[in-house]
Amino acid sequence: MLVLLWRHGPAGDKARWAESGQDDGQRPLTEEGRLKTRRAAKGLTALLAKLDLVATSPLVRARETARFAYERFPKARRSVRADLVPTADPRRAARWLEGLSAAAVCVVGHEPHLSRLAAALLAGASEPPFELKKGGAALIDLKERKLLALVTPKMLRKLGR
Repeated sequence: MLVLLWRHGPAGDKARWAESGQDDGQRPLTEEGRLKTRRAAKGLTALLAKLDLVATSPLVRARETARFAYERFPKARRSVRADLVPTADPRRAARWLEGLSAAAVCVVGHEPHLSRLAAALLAGASEPPFELKKGGAALIDLKERKLLALVTPKMLRKLGR
């Protein structure tokens, strides 16, 4: 199974949002973040021809990012998963992914959760091998436990042209 880990796009300033007294889970992508993430989603199709499932964290910025994956892969099933929030134990998400029978899955989430999830999937480790930039992605061959691609958001946008 191929697993695409995709970090949410650029969201509003965390500190400024906290000052407003609103829950961080409600912090959305910025307008520029939406534009960049929509363009980056086009690049996802250069990495994968088909997705069976798009799973996302329930936080607003991740759900907004996942929406762009849904546009590119409209036949993919959709799932909102609490084990993809930033504070969740990535080993739970790893066990869930390892139990799926699918050809290709996209997981939309947050750092450092996604890089820790990558470590768990690749080596059963907890020390992340990399950090994804906002809007960046990593493609993992779960069967071979191999990192196939580590793509910056800028690269995704160029792939999508």
